[in-house]
Amino acid sequence: MSINNDGTRVAIGGSHNDIGGENAGHVRVFEYTNGAWSQLGNDILGEYPGDTSGTSVSISNDGTIVAIGAKGNEDNGNNAGHVRVYKYENNSWNQLGGD
Repeated sequence: MSINNDGTRVAIGGSHNDIGGENAGHVRVFEYTNGAWSQLGNDILGEYPGDTSGTSVSISNDGTIVAIGAKGNEDNGNNAGHVRVYKYENNSWNQLGGD
């Protein structure tokens, strides 16, 4: 879990979530406005079963960029892992650059 500078946005990883396949993982970002928390954009899903995306998360000070670790990703070798960075624009989380 990671919270932005003014405490209004929080990124929470669910590394063993199965929406994208067994233990693919996901991250959800929430925003606090008018006394309530609501999800900001859609779930950010892990790429493959076993990725455990969301094992680590970090949100920027202004809450518009989130870095997500997937320690089980095997694109670059057995359990090599990767980090993806997303920016919140036009009501959705869009990946910046490659893995």
